[in-house]
Amino acid sequence: MTQFISEQVARTIHSIKAVEMVAQPESPDVSHHAEDGVYIKQLFFPRAGIFMGKHVHDYSHAHMVALGEVRLWVDGVERGDYKQGDCIHVEAGKEHVIMSLTMAIGYCIHRERPE
Repeated sequence: MTQFISEQVARTIHSIKAVEMVAQPESPDVSHHAEDGVYIKQLFFPRAGIFMGKHVHDYSHAHMVALGEVRLWVDGVERGDYKQGDCIHVEAGKEHVIMSLTMAIGYCIHRERPE
């Protein structure tokens, strides 16, 4: 039986190692959209403790928190907690991780990459 961590426990996680040890090995549900040269990736985190694992892009992008609350780490350092309505700038070439603190929906937004 799968056990999920509570929102209360998720809020106590402040290190990348703890995220990897405690959070479910489950990624958010992802859907992709593109319109007139703009790419939007929708991330749905159904509960606290779900995380988008370490990854890097060769371009800067914005992450808009549409619902709920998330925590962000950049290059292994906690950057902070962000809530509904916050827009986060993620620099190119920086390893980043997003973990949900509640049920959350977020959008990564950037130009479509040239072919």
